[in-house]
Amino acid sequence: MRVSFKLKFLFLTLVMLAVCFCGFSTKNISASADSTPVSEHGRLSVKGSQIVDKNGNAFQLVGMSTHGLAWYPEAVSEQTMKTLRDDWNCNAFRLAMYTEEYGGYTTSSENKNAMINRIDNGVNIAKKLGMYVIIDWHILNDNNPQTHKSEAIDFFKKMSAKYKGCANVIYEICNEPHWVSWASDIKPYCVDVIKAIRNNDPNGIIICGSNTWSQDIHEVLQNPITGYKNIAYSLHFYANTHTQWLRDRLADCLDRGLCVVVTEFGTCDASGNGGFNKAETDSWMTLLQNRKVGLFNWSLSNKSETASAILPGVNLSAIKPGESQLTQSGKLIRSWTRRLGRRTGQVTISYANTTNNAVRIVTSRSDADGYKVWISASKSFPSGSTRLAKTYSNSQTTVRFDNLANRGGTYYVKVQGYKGYTENGKRLYVYSTPVVKTIKLAPAIAANKLKSASTTNNSVKLNIQKNNSADGYKVWICADKSFKEGASRLIRTSSNSAVNFSFAGLTRPGKSYYIKVQTYKWHNNGIRNQAVYSNPVIKKITLSPKVANNKISSAYVTGNSADISIVRNTSADGYKVWICADKSFKEGASRLIRTSSNSAVNFSFAGLTRPGKSYYIKVQTYKWHNNGITTQAVYSTPVVKTINLAPVIAENKVSSLSVNGNSVNIKILRNSSADGYKVWICADKSFKEGTARLIRTSSNSELSFSFENLAYSDHTYYIKLQTYKWHNNGITTQAVYSEPIITTVKTDPSDVYEPAA
Repeated sequence: MRVSFKLKFLFLTLVMLAVCFCGFSTKNISASADSTPVSEHGRLSVKGSQIVDKNGNAFQLVGMSTHGLAWYPEAVSEQTMKTLRDDWNCNAFRLAMYTEEYGGYTTSSENKNAMINRIDNGVNIAKKLGMYVIIDWHILNDNNPQTHKSEAIDFFKKMSAKYKGCANVIYEICNEPHWVSWASDIKPYCVDVIKAIRNNDPNGIIICGSNTWSQDIHEVLQNPITGYKNIAYSLHFYANTHTQWLRDRLADCLDRGLCVVVTEFGTCDASGNGGFNKAETDSWMTLLQNRKVGLFNWSLSNKSETASAILPGVNLSAIKPGESQLTQSGKLIRSWTRRLGRRTGQVTISYANTTNNAVRIVTSRSDADGYKVWISASKSFPSGSTRLAKTYSNSQTTVRFDNLANRGGTYYVKVQGYKGYTENGKRLYVYSTPVVKTIKLAPAIAANKLKSASTTNNSVKLNIQKNNSADGYKVWICADKSFKEGASRLIRTSSNSAVNFSFAGLTRPGKSYYIKVQTYKWHNNGIRNQAVYSNPVIKKITLSPKVANNKISSAYVTGNSADISIVRNTSADGYKVWICADKSFKEGASRLIRTSSNSAVNFSFAGLTRPGKSYYIKVQTYKWHNNGITTQAVYSTPVVKTINLAPVIAENKVSSLSVNGNSVNIKILRNSSADGYKVWICADKSFKEGTARLIRTSSNSELSFSFENLAYSDHTYYIKLQTYKWHNNGITTQAVYSEPIITTVKTDPSDVYEPAA
């Protein structure tokens, strides 16, 4: 700002002495948790002719510039800046620190320290309010920036070291140079100061002034600063002095790729007083709006001049919302900043879930009234191939697009927030910068299959035919098809290698359950990793009923064999019988006889090698059952019996035989440990039933027997002797017999038979 300071210095001296060293706190103020311009847009950068936000979207700085901090320090207050942010919709403000003028940075060490404190106070308020802030090295009377270059380098070294991590700090290193050369004076100065800043802060935006009070930006096009990023150039205008010719110059520079920020402008003459021109101001603001060029109005002061936004006498530290404290210029600027800086509350995509034909988007947003979401197979979002989901309330957070055609393909999702306001009786809307995300639809996943199932009355065992390209699968069981949470049980594998699962502890034998199998594969949809699931495979499984067992009704054992008699379950389809020397019935240690029907009821186990020892018999009935996937044999609870093999019995012996006519007298040498014996006589060796005669004793005490009335004289008869002992085999009590002894005798009355030794 160009201004005469001759007589004003004396008038202002006494006033400024009271305020130039006021104790502004430099205490660090933490950023607000509310949504703010900085929290929404982050660190800014330069991209071509445009300033962009953290998402790469064009961003327009909209703010006010203080007058000189030496004269109007009270304007830098939290209440006033909050009014600018929330009522004026400003997202930034500029701290104008004069260098040579009264109280300026270079005038004394005391003034230097005061200016640093006021800059720190302004930056900390900006941090708290989430606003962008320009630290302005405001040369004016020192028209050549080279005059105080060393002080400028020292100042910006300190500022950049202090604020290098702050996303909201912007450096303006040369306010209004004039009557000098861009190539010889301004550019070399800028390069040296830029180098000092970049040694500390590699990313902050740096704004360089141009010649003729920052109007000759076209000179920069021929000789720009190179080798550094995030460099912009300042343009200043006063609407009643700088008209269409300067607007044309700005448009040409923008078209040719120069990034320009209007760090100072007024609604009146270049003197700052007189010549208020609303029409020219509106023309400038329309151009800046259309090209998204940053702008800062001069000035946030109550000085009695046309350019001031605040009426004289108003307390600058407590500016209130509304127009009551504003000048004609202030009212016009407020109406424009409320439009240009209106914050919609940025809407972002915080979550996405895709299937092979659908996208579900979850948004997070701040204070927008609502938002729109588009999806398209093309980044350009062409008309006719773009689908829109529009919400009119900000309470909705989920938008779903179904029936997408390009399975496994790429789509683009665009989100844009909007906020409504009323101006001149009309309802208008302002939209946030669109956020575009690349979304990859999930591929179709082939499901695992249920290969087979085995059920009992309280468990299910499944065999899965796995899909080797998948990462894993889940298996649920439920008593009904709903698979409601809490009603179903889940087993999930973290890999696809396991193919067998068991569900035990089911409580409905003979009833139906439902099995659900779903394969998954990890997929990056562009926003997050998600598990993509196949279509579920659901099978109805019928648990096997309880099957009644066959029973062992009797057993007959000898020293090396066992004969088993079964009481069969006629409703069963068959049964199995095992014998083993111990209860383990381990494979290889037990022997099995299996019937294919339930008709056979007697089984023999021969060739046993442990006479007098115990064996174990296991009987299990089965019934064929279709469980819904496979047909299986359902088994009863096994019946296990202990069988004691018969011991070897020592036989009685025939001690003598005598023949008397047609009778035979026998004398037995008895086995006192036996319970008894049997003696048969037969005319031949066959001892067929009906041809042999039996004498049996119930005890072992009788030793002599006679066979009388034999039919044949002078004939050889056969005598068979067999000892027995009563034995409990574990199921029944049986007589265990010794090996038979057979002797012969001839019925000749003259002969007496002497048994061989």
